[in-house]
Amino acid sequence: FKGFRGAFHSVTPANWRHYAGVILELENASFEASIRADALDLFKSVHSASAIFLVAVMEGHPKPIAYICADHLEHYWEIPGVSDDAHFGKEDTIYINSVAVFAGWRRRGIGLQCEREVGRRAHRRGCVRVTAHVREGAGRSIDPSFRVLSKFRDWYSTGKEFEYVEWSAAALGKARAEVAHG
Repeated sequence: FKGFRGAFHSVTPANWRHYAGVILELENASFEASIRADALDLFKSVHSASAIFLVAVMEGHPKPIAYICADHLEHYWEIPGVSDDAHFGKEDTIYINSVAVFAGWRRRGIGLQCEREVGRRAHRRGCVRVTAHVREGAGRSIDPSFRVLSKFRDWYSTGKEFEYVEWSAAALGKARAEVAHG
């Protein structure tokens, strides 16, 4: 994290109330209304036994500065392109539903570290792939092993093109962690 010490904390049903406010603040600050998750969607995600839901906490900072939410691909069947994925139904893929970093902490590799941590955890669980919808061209900056599976113009009326991409869970998770794990 470029000179900062931090840790990932798992968000669970037991600590959801502690983190809910900052996660919703991150969501509202980071996404246009058409792609923003609401409190109920996030609450359901944190209660999924297979979810990987993390916050990034920096030493000396009073609240989390980022979060990432991911779960088995099959939990996101309603998102365009997901149910068409050749691995849909195999339960061998983790889908990154959301990653958000407060504006003052962006461009420091924090989002990338969140994605790599999901890759590590997914690989440890036996998943072979990680997928996500990302802005056009962003997949390569996350990990060069990515592959574009499909493209979507005007993603959820944002006016932006998004790509549905995949990475090997092992490759995504192999990069050296720059934060402690919690």
